[in-house]
Amino acid sequence: MTTRSNNFVITIDGPSASGKGSLARELASFFNFQYLDTGKLYRIIASIFGISAQYNLKIDSHLEEKILSLLLEDSNAASYHNEDIGKIASILARHEHIRLALLPIQRQIIYSAKPGIVLDGRDTSSVVFPESDFKIFITAQTSIRAQRRFKEMLYKKKEMYKKIHQKIVQRDIRDTYRKFAPLIKVKDALYVNTSYMNKEQVFLFIKEKIKTYL
Repeated sequence: MTTRSNNFVITIDGPSASGKGSLARELASFFNFQYLDTGKLYRIIASIFGISAQYNLKIDSHLEEKILSLLLEDSNAASYHNEDIGKIASILARHEHIRLALLPIQRQIIYSAKPGIVLDGRDTSSVVFPESDFKIFITAQTSIRAQRRFKEMLYKKKEMYKKIHQKIVQRDIRDTYRKFAPLIKVKDALYVNTSYMNKEQVFLFIKEKIKTYL
């Protein structure tokens, strides 16, 4: 079994459109840490197997190697962010056997990351790596998150704000109430509500908090 090296691990959890991904990338860049988008693992599985992965997913050494290779590719690749892949990934993420199958890969990446790593997702502090050095739970009002997503979508395609808000609410319900690894705030996580903060304010606030731990 791989043992943890002397590195610093930051875990960031939060609902969709809370800003956890952009924050994680900024922190990783500032501290010269690696970055892991745990949600991309589910999008990769969705792109390879489709919805059939929910019935029987076994990760052998060849598949693990392929997943690790795909993780190194551009995290913003359009193929992983199209709506169909996102829907399938969301369904797959509800299944305990899939989340458990992907845990060793995530921990392998964490153990080998030097001098540290920032990862974001829904259960990074509670399930993926509860022993992380600094835990963050980031959120915002659903109306604010819908506005942010709406602005993003304006550059890609037209979609009504009401529809986006509805999707975010539905995703929050799925993430919060699934049986295994639900979205929760662990007791020792720094709680940050970004409803009335811009990206720079969030980054500067959390950066200074982390500095006191390094």
